[in-house]
Amino acid sequence: MKIDLIINSQTVPARGRELDLALWKKFRKHDCHLHYTRHAGHALDIARDAVERGCEILVAVGGDGTIHEVANGSRDTKVPIGIIPTGTANDLARQLGIPFDLQEACDIILEGRPRRLDAINVNGTYFLTTCGIGFPARSVAIAQTLFSPAIVPRPFKRRVGQRIYMWGVVLALFMRMPRHTIRIRCDGDTTMYRSMSFIIGIQPILGGRFTVLPQADLNAGRLSCYLIESDSRTLLWKHIQATRGGSQADLPGARLFAAKHVIIETTPAAAMFGDGEIAGISDRFDLRIIPSAVPVIIPGRRRDAS
Repeated sequence: MKIDLIINSQTVPARGRELDLALWKKFRKHDCHLHYTRHAGHALDIARDAVERGCEILVAVGGDGTIHEVANGSRDTKVPIGIIPTGTANDLARQLGIPFDLQEACDIILEGRPRRLDAINVNGTYFLTTCGIGFPARSVAIAQTLFSPAIVPRPFKRRVGQRIYMWGVVLALFMRMPRHTIRIRCDGDTTMYRSMSFIIGIQPILGGRFTVLPQADLNAGRLSCYLIESDSRTLLWKHIQATRGGSQADLPGARLFAAKHVIIETTPAAAMFGDGEIAGISDRFDLRIIPSAVPVIIPGRRRDAS
């Protein structure tokens, strides 16, 4: 079996003999190739090349951002993606029940079964967890800036883990609030909102600890949406606290709904985050659900995912 492992150099200790030997030992019976990323977008290029060379399994060694790149590099193929979670939040791995132990995660890749997951198509790019604009995008951007490798050593970042995002949330609260006038076209119906935060996704958890979309499901065939219609910093904080238990639906300003196709037009233009990374800035985002789009290996007996 041809297996290509794509390793995010930013989420693992510096490339060394220990990691290489551990991976080679687990996959030594197969035609195995290890690739270390060198820059943002490199995992996508590696995945695309591996598929063209006849790869049968792609393995993302990293976090949600690495999986995102691998999925986009292999999209519209039947090549399943294995996950070895070494990122910060690892939201997708948690949702799928993939262990954080290296040996156990490798065993699942060899013994598990492919499951085709829905994807969110945003302006032509696939996302597998959550996306959002306004306050949540600001929080992600702050966390990425504060804990970039140039500022914070990787050992410290690994110890902090998913708390990075909580720090980003708290710091963002003390900064100028991003407020947007949002025109939402939801399955053909159009509504205008004044909002500080809008999150869209297909899984409940964001940042490892916030239940932002309680009704979301990776294979529901729909987008779950959570908008906060308010200009109040105090109310925003109450929403953040409520998402720790997924109880925000009863708060003032909460708008929770589901759709298959959402078009967001925002004034002014806004940054969007997706799969834990800032995905770009635009005044128009076209989001639609793509059912059963990406095969991912999960725990369980192997079977055909095609």
